[in-house]
Parts: sequence; C-alpha cells; structure tokens
Amino acid sequence: MRLSAAIGRMEGPTLLRDVRLNGIVDALRDGRVRSTAELALQFGVSEMTLRRDLDHLGRRGLVRRVHGGARAAAGADPGYHRRAEENAAAKHRVGQAAAQLVTPGSCVYLDAGTTAREVGRAIAERARAEGLTARIVTHAVNIGAELAGIVGLSVHQLGGEVDPGTLAATGPALVTELRGLNFDLYFMGVTGIDPERGMTNSTPVGLEVKRAAMSRARETWVVADVSKWRQVSAYYIASMDAITGLVTDAAQNSRPHLEIERASLKLKVLSS
Repeated sequence: MRLSAAIGRMEGPTLLRDVRLNGIVDALRDGRVRSTAELALQFGVSEMTLRRDLDHLGRRGLVRRVHGGARAAAGADPGYHRRAEENAAAKHRVGQAAAQLVTPGSCVYLDAGTTAREVGRAIAERARAEGLTARIVTHAVNIGAELAGIVGLSVHQLGGEVDPGTLAATGPALVTELRGLNFDLYFMGVTGIDPERGMTNSTPVGLEVKRAAMSRARETWVVADVSKWRQVSAYYIASMDAITGLVTDAAQNSRPHLEIERASLKLKVLSS
C-alpha cells in the first residue's frame, strides 16, 4: 500500500486514519523492519496509537508484527507505478473497450487507479481522432492532469489531500462535493470481483468515493482485467447487482466469461 516514506513527520491530529494506515504499509514496503518508535515519530502519533494501527494492519494480513516493530507482509501492495506495469496490455485493452461506451456530450466519472487511467487515455484518443466531446470528473490528480487541455474534453478535478499510493485526492470534502454532481457513466476500478462476495478493494482509501460516485451515476461499469475475477480483497465496496456491467478482457466462452454471464452481468468482451 500507500504513502511515500519520504513524506517525513506529519501531525497526527490532522492526518486521516485511513491515510496513516496506508502510509504505514508503504513505509514498510522495502522489506526492512521498522520500530514502533520510528513509525510513531514519522506519523506524528503516540506509540500506543501506532501499536493499535499495527495490530489492525496485522489482522488484515497487510503487515507482520515483530518484536518492537513490524515489517511488510508477503504480497503487500507494490505501489502505483509497479501496479501500472502489471497486466499492462490487458489494462490497455480494457481501457480501449470502455472508452467506446462514452457518447458525445457525456459526463464521465473516472476512478483512481491504473486501469481507469487507461480508460482516460482511450477517451483522449477518441477526442483527438473523432472529435469526441465529454466532461470528465475525477479525483485522480494524474488522470486529471493528463486529460486537461485536450480539445473536446473539459476536466473537473476534485480536490483534497493526495494519497501517493493511488495518486488521488482523499477526504470528506471531496465526497461532499461529489454527492452534488451527476454522471452518465462511472468507470470504477477494483482489486477483486466475485459473484458471491461482490466488488472489493485492497485498501480502505477511496471506498466512500466509490460508493458516492455509484450513487450519482446513471451507469456504473467496473473496469478490470480478468485476473481480478474470483478475487476477494479486504474491503467491501458493493454487491454485483449494484453495477451496470463489467468491462474485462475475458475471452469468449472462457470459464470467466461464462461465469460472468451466469452472474447476470452485462459483459463487454475484448477478445475471442
């Protein structure tokens, strides 16, 4: 997970707990043991509070407690830029297919994440090649910056404290602003989707943003390569019947494709 260890000491009373939890995991990502005292100093909280955070993260399987401190658990989030490299070709195909759902003049909400970034890039390609017009709303600062200035696209950037693990703004003010907007399409990223357990995410950061965006969108499409199918992450977002459909790269008549059809999800198939 999240938040650069180079951020230095931060003031505890003003730091959202979810952001701090992500920061702790990110600070441990290099694999070395960090002491409780060192982490408490970095994040501006008492050692007692820090120990409670480590206990919480340990129960989630995100860190491993050791005497006097903690280290990263096996399989911890490698960070945004490494995630962007994973299944890059599949994410590109998903982005290309999802962008075809955008009609001229649509208001589109783009989630944070590496697959949503590919959707944004594909929408930009359509704007350049076809003259597509659309209004893009996002809390992902990298996506907003990349799309700003492209002819045909107007960008509404939602603000807040930026989480370096997702490159997206966070905080209650962002959610309040989001709830005052309406969208034709919401492209939502997830780390797991399962017919029984629904959509899930590996981090608590951004859960309320996802739910608020779903409540304001006419259609919600999950954008996820097929590796996310039948995966269940720690944090529940919503049930599968809460979304319009899934854009994925599952091949025609493959097992995931047939399972998704049985789950009554609309499916945009990218390969045969």
